[in-house]
Amino acid sequence: DGSWCSSGGRVKVGEVEIEEVGNDVAVIKVVSRRSRGLVLRLHVALRDCKVEVIQSNVTTLGDNMVHFVTIRVKNKP
Repeated sequence: DGSWCSSGGRVKVGEVEIEEVGNDVAVIKVVSRRSRGLVLRLHVALRDCKVEVIQSNVTTLGDNMVHFVTIRVKNKP
């Protein structure tokens, strides 16, 4: 329900895919238009949602951006 996430976990983006790759590890793929500060806002939202960023990779092509983030979900309070 997002109640354990203080920011509500909301960052406006284009397309998001999440793939679970382990018990507590997932890969998030974000495809969107390039926007100043979007990667930072996404990482702040992830931190507020109590997840650990293991790896982050951003690729740009023209006005588009693809951002892969590997995360580990921490225990919920």
